[in-house]
Amino acid sequence: MPLFFGLTDQAVEQYLYASLPARPAVLQEMEAHADRAQVPIIGPLEGRFLYVLALSSRARDILEVGTATGYSAAWLGLAAQAWGGRVVGLERDPQRAALAETFWRRAGLGDTCRIQPGDAFTVLRGMVDTFDFIFNDILTSLAGPEQAEELASLCLARLRPGGLMVADNALRHGGVADPANRTPGVAAMRAYLARVEAAPGCETVIVPLRDGLALTVRRPQ
Repeated sequence: MPLFFGLTDQAVEQYLYASLPARPAVLQEMEAHADRAQVPIIGPLEGRFLYVLALSSRARDILEVGTATGYSAAWLGLAAQAWGGRVVGLERDPQRAALAETFWRRAGLGDTCRIQPGDAFTVLRGMVDTFDFIFNDILTSLAGPEQAEELASLCLARLRPGGLMVADNALRHGGVADPANRTPGVAAMRAYLARVEAAPGCETVIVPLRDGLALTVRRPQ
């Protein structure tokens, strides 16, 4: 679990981590498992940031695209639970999905968080539900710009008026700021950002936390 991406002052980031309040023991166990199994997770600073965003927006219906072992969904679940809400996590790996559900039960989130199994694109194309909050965490695994644009469009179609969508790894280790960087991952992220920034009725801003978070809000109708 990389804590520092070199995008902001490391001393400041260390201060931010040191300032975090105590978190539930299950979340710490999930972090330890991620380190052992080399499963990428967002970590406690970004996790708390998502928690505060979801809590403050009173999000009751939350969608996570790319759940893995359930760490970020647990943070979002704690926020949804406060409002009697739910988290739907999309995960195609059955073993990771089962582990996520085990962690959620131990965290007291078994009735709040649930897995929707299958390929994210397939599930999203057939989905009719809409959500107050969407967390997009599969952009680093996409093949290229076309998939990124489709993912943005599919998720925007599921975002309610007044809803917030967050995408992780928005800066790709700073690669999006380098005009000479045309690697597939950076090209995919640029395509995603271009799509959400041009979306009618939406506003987007990038926050340089860890590897960057792109926040897109749909204006209330």
